[in-house]
Amino acid sequence: MLVEKETTQYPSSFPEPASPSAQVLVRIIDAQSEMTDAMPDREAIMRVVTHYAMALSGASGASISIRDGDQVYLPVNEGFTAQWEGARFPIASTLSGQCLLTGEQYYVPDLNAMSPDASEISRSAHVRTFLAVPLRHQERVVAALSVAAPQPAAFGADEILVVQLLARLAGSKLAHAQAFHELREAMEDARQARAEGAVFAGMIAHELGSPIAAIQNAVELLGMGTLTPHQARARDLIGVEVRALRMLVGDL
Repeated sequence: MLVEKETTQYPSSFPEPASPSAQVLVRIIDAQSEMTDAMPDREAIMRVVTHYAMALSGASGASISIRDGDQVYLPVNEGFTAQWEGARFPIASTLSGQCLLTGEQYYVPDLNAMSPDASEISRSAHVRTFLAVPLRHQERVVAALSVAAPQPAAFGADEILVVQLLARLAGSKLAHAQAFHELREAMEDARQARAEGAVFAGMIAHELGSPIAAIQNAVELLGMGTLTPHQARARDLIGVEVRALRMLVGDL
């Protein structure tokens, strides 16, 4: 007699996570997935990071800062600080620049409590709370993720932790995207060099063709007259070398 085995029934879809911490974890996983899908588009990766940083921390603005020599460059800036997108500032004059220089997190609960000249750029956008977290890849700082709010003490420990997690995920993604672009540029440079080499080789082959033809004609003229054995051997040797040169030019 055959006994039917009981089978476990799994739900076709799982319920939404109930606890806030589980919901945040799901959103961070979503962010990681979207960053992976955006590879190797660096700007798309940065926009995913700033979007989730604002959504999960409650920030009103978010940006990515990259060091460019003695300047800090903001390729992506969203929210109420979007006016800074694409801007460049002296690296020592910005809060995110301090993060890039030191490689350390930079958190200011209230910019108004700082010295007047320490936050001039931030105050121009009415920023009160500011947090900058380094994006690392193998101990190298590749960028900084910043979030800001117009009210003081906007970020607690949970919000800071979320931004730190996003920064940790984004660091390696941006580094890998940068490596991809550098490799593609190197391959394009190599392709261009090969193309230029082919043009140069063609010019050389063309220029060598005329003197080789002249030598060949001279050898044929020498064959019409009476030559001594020594001269005949010299003529034959020249003929052999001319044919070798023609083959080399053809390969070139």
